[in-house]
Amino acid sequence: MTRLTDSVETALRLADGLLLVDIADGELMTFSEQNACPVCGISFPELTPQMFSFNSPHGMCPECNGLGTKVEFDPILFIDPEKTIGEGAVRTWGEVNKKKKSGIFQASKQILSRFGYDLDARWHDLSEECQQAILYGGVKVTWQSESDRGSWQGEWVTEGVVPGTRRRYLQTKSEYMRRWYMSFMRRGLHQYTPLIVDRVIVLSPIDFK
Repeated sequence: MTRLTDSVETALRLADGLLLVDIADGELMTFSEQNACPVCGISFPELTPQMFSFNSPHGMCPECNGLGTKVEFDPILFIDPEKTIGEGAVRTWGEVNKKKKSGIFQASKQILSRFGYDLDARWHDLSEECQQAILYGGVKVTWQSESDRGSWQGEWVTEGVVPGTRRRYLQTKSEYMRRWYMSFMRRGLHQYTPLIVDRVIVLSPIDFK
């Protein structure tokens, strides 16, 4: 038993706390000394009951604070699907047809043109790709401006109305604008990423005594 203990301790030391045991006529078993996943390397501290309680700071979800619900921006609330884009289908853009000297006018025309549409298109007629580009950005556009002081041209990648509104909501110091941005928010169930545990084997000193 002493030789077995010495061999295990040596293997753990050389493999940074991981041990593979090849059982004759059996499966290959993986042991961890660090509460670590052998696949992704994520490790956990010593497990305690508090880590599994939503009422504890140690166990609660950092996104919803253990409440199970979260107020977040809902893309549906950004859209009036019966209007054309020019008439104000995208609420945060407003009536684009009346803003012909603005950056929104130029950017919206270029985004729509990229997918084969114009300002007369209604939201429900746009392809899913075009809708996602408006909502979440990622389209390279240019902007030209002329004045008495000269002309200017720039290029940037669109931010998208949802991320842009979220950013402004976090940055604004105006209570009026905060209430406006909150009109695009909805409380819903917080979606969790499932964690599937096949087997957990944690080494302790008593295992080899």
